[in-house]
Amino acid sequence: MLVDLQAPSRDNVFSTDDIASSFAACGVTLDTPSPLPVVVAVGGTFDHLHDGHRRLLSAAHALARCLLDRGCKASVSVGVSESALTGNKSHSHHLEPWAVRAQSVSAYMACLDDASSPVSCVPFPLHSALGPVGTDAQIRYLVVSEETKGCVSMVDAARLSLSLPPCTVVSIPVVGAEGGGKLSSSDIRAALE
Repeated sequence: MLVDLQAPSRDNVFSTDDIASSFAACGVTLDTPSPLPVVVAVGGTFDHLHDGHRRLLSAAHALARCLLDRGCKASVSVGVSESALTGNKSHSHHLEPWAVRAQSVSAYMACLDDASSPVSCVPFPLHSALGPVGTDAQIRYLVVSEETKGCVSMVDAARLSLSLPPCTVVSIPVVGAEGGGKLSSSDIRAALE
């Protein structure tokens, strides 16, 4: 199942209302309470954290918040690309170390939290394009950008080979850059030259 989100209603940050209305518009139902954990997965390089990353992360956070509000044991698992996946990036010598990128993700996710009921967010080193989304039954949702939703068939095939149900995929629109195109870490690294 695919849920395409529209641009967020407020300050480039998705809300639980944005998530709920998009799911309803697509006719997709969120999980109901269960004793089993439900994981929302998202992955990327998250280099020089920018508004596109923040939009992606806020969608994962808002989705987990919706699930928590429904009584699910939900969390967000954030795969932060390790060196095996970043070596071919343009201007890779300006790529931030993994620990810096993971800390930036954690700090941003924490700023989205409601202090009384935070969403658990666990960054982990992502060593392959699929990471655990192809093998982990607890991952029920995958948040991707429009430009990466082509990976969904690969994810579904990996899960099917292990008799796992497909993930519900939530796709977000990319963030435009000043002067056109999309906002990208590659452009930020190029500007550091």
